[in-house]
Amino acid sequence: LDPLTTALPLAPEHYWVGAVAALYDYCQQEHFDRIILMNHDCIPEANCLGILLDFQMQGSRRIAHALLVYKSDTDRVWWAGSLIRWGRIFAQPYAGQSRSQVPSEPYQISSAMGQCLILPCEAGQRRFLHTEKLQHYFGDSVQTCEMRRAGYELFIVPTAIAHTDQSDAEAKRQRIRPTSWAALLNSWNAPYSSRNLCATFWAAWLHQDSPVGGALHAATMTVGKIVKPLCEYLGLIRGI
Repeated sequence: LDPLTTALPLAPEHYWVGAVAALYDYCQQEHFDRIILMNHDCIPEANCLGILLDFQMQGSRRIAHALLVYKSDTDRVWWAGSLIRWGRIFAQPYAGQSRSQVPSEPYQISSAMGQCLILPCEAGQRRFLHTEKLQHYFGDSVQTCEMRRAGYELFIVPTAIAHTDQSDAEAKRQRIRPTSWAALLNSWNAPYSSRNLCATFWAAWLHQDSPVGGALHAATMTVGKIVKPLCEYLGLIRGI
């Protein structure tokens, strides 16, 4: 490894949330100023991180995320922020649209991903990750909701561009397809599954800013993740 690189040893059961919790613990211990989270399938443009850093440094309570575009079509937006809707899933403005439709100036959002995110180190706290309730999926968006509720401001910086490579999307779908009864049960329980019922329930609850909205969102999302895969298994609807 490069002498400036530190590798944190993690147990195999540490999925995204556990790994980031360990990273936060280390950064707090070392008294770092800022943390950058970046997914393996994220490819920032040459000036992306510099733009994010410059913007974040203008406010100590700012958390900034890059604009994500498709690697295969860099003019098409993959994700440009998430906005809370009471009791329902997030709205995702500009998704699928041309980059020209996105505002040119930074704008605030309700929740952010962890694809290309810069935050002050003090915001990187284990308690925001809910490691006892989440393991892999939804941890990034839940933590930023918690950060926002703690007084941090979430922004998309449209001039900071990162490409997302979705070449492993089919492999992710394949491992949660209910091709058998065992596979169906696995899709509801596996830590790596986006259909994990425990993670779905708690993430839906924690995304919302009110208990009533949380209860409604958690109930509808969890029921949906039970019914849809079951219908796929029975052949009533086409699978993912």
